[in-house]
Amino acid sequence: MKEMISMAPTIQEQPLYMQYLISTQHTASPDEWATGLNELQEVIVDKEFYQVAPVVVKMARLSDDRFQFIYYVPISLPLTGNSQFSEQFHYVDKLAVDHALVLRQANNTASYRDAIKILEEYANQNGYTLSGDYYMVVTEIYDTYVLDIFAKLESGWHA
Repeated sequence: MKEMISMAPTIQEQPLYMQYLISTQHTASPDEWATGLNELQEVIVDKEFYQVAPVVVKMARLSDDRFQFIYYVPISLPLTGNSQFSEQFHYVDKLAVDHALVLRQANNTASYRDAIKILEEYANQNGYTLSGDYYMVVTEIYDTYVLDIFAKLESGWHA
């Protein structure tokens, strides 16, 4: 049997840019973040949009047990005309986070909330100021989710 080697998480500074997105939002408990993914996937199929990149989920803590989740699915072409094509779903031209710290959740972290804590500790120890906005880039691989967690920086790159 091979021994698992535990590695320290790698945190990088990166931007996050995506364009031509379908978006919706939900308020839920922190553990129910994936619920909105199913609804968003249904509208993508129903409206015959072509998804071109992983889903992005923006998270905002409303209270200890309630979060607001905003979901973004990149599609192949911009929509013209009415950007609100239903009460629940609308078109967004672009999502831009110029400066962020990034941690891949697959790097031995149990949950996205643990990954956020690691990013907050790293920022605190290294003189970064976080804005409080967090994004998950959600990649589905073999029926499981791999998450890249982005913590938006209050200002530009750290010197």
